[in-house]
This record gives sequence, structure tokens and C-alpha cells, in this order.
Amino acid sequence: FLVAGHVYGSHHDDNKGIYPKFLSKVKNEIIDKDKFIIFTGDIVRNSTSESWGIVESQLKEISLPSFLVMGNHDFSPSGISFFNEKHGNTFYSFKKNNDLFFSFNVNLSWGNITQDQLSLFKETINNHSDSNKVFVFFHELIWTQGKLKYLHIQHNFLTYPFKSNFWTDIFPVFQSFPKRHFYLIAGD
Repeated sequence: FLVAGHVYGSHHDDNKGIYPKFLSKVKNEIIDKDKFIIFTGDIVRNSTSESWGIVESQLKEISLPSFLVMGNHDFSPSGISFFNEKHGNTFYSFKKNNDLFFSFNVNLSWGNITQDQLSLFKETINNHSDSNKVFVFFHELIWTQGKLKYLHIQHNFLTYPFKSNFWTDIFPVFQSFPKRHFYLIAGD
């Protein structure tokens, strides 16, 4: 599968959907082993109905199923509506073969995973005991908060303006499933 974040492009451009050069590259270079694509947030620059209408058309041009992670630029009533129509919620899971995929929305409680997301995550993992690989997607790199060993990781903010509950609430869930392999991917 393919993963791409911040696909609206540069802060200085003015396109309303996915960055055209990126979209062209993806359309022209998909290979047979690529079964789907995950966009890890900031799909649009400004989350308006017009922007999401453009994204909907653009996604139809890509010959792969697509899955979205809510980014801070995507979070608005229009973005929430688009996610609800596409995925049933702004956080969700899906399974491909024996691999489990979970998309968190850290915008519901800026930088934190809400209790309803955490409950769904635990339930999903418990209900899919045959999934040894669990791919977990966020937009922001919420695991860098409060950990000196991650200070070298660059993201869009010098430091995030929030405190994260990753180490207190999410990481213990990973630890409670020692036979699973968790892969964390963020797109900011």
C-alpha cells in the first residue's frame, strides 16, 4: 500500500484539493502491488465543501481504493461530513488480508485520543485476533510529546501546542498485546 501526508502541497500554493503534481505522479506511477492508498491528513488546504468536492473527483481519478486520516486542515463541518460519508466516521478501522488498519482523529480533542476512539481501538484489536500486524495512523506525531528521545523528529510546529495522551492511554494498549506488531504512521 501507499501512504502520503500533507497532500494539498505547499502552504504557498492555491490549489483547493490534492496538489496537482502529486496527483499526476500517483496516477502515472501506481504499480500492480499497490492495492490501496492512505492519505494521512491535510488533504485540503481549506476544508470547504468546494475543496472536498474537488478531492472527491480527484480520488476517482486514482485507480486505487483510498482511505483518509483527518488532519488539522481537514477538520471542519465539511471535512467531517466528507469523512462520515466515505468512512462512516472521522476515526475508523478496516482490514486487508490479515492486516488491521486503524485511523485516529486527534482533532476531536486537539492532540489527544478521545475515550470513544480508544474504546473502539481496543474493541477492534480484540475482535481481530488473527491480525498480527496493526497499522495505526495519526496526522500529528503525538508520540513525540514529552519524550526527549524524539526531540530530533521534525514536524510542522517547533513543538506541538498540545499535551498528548499517547504515552498514558495509547501506548499501554500496544503493550497489552505483546504478540502483535504495531506500526505507527503520521503525516504531519
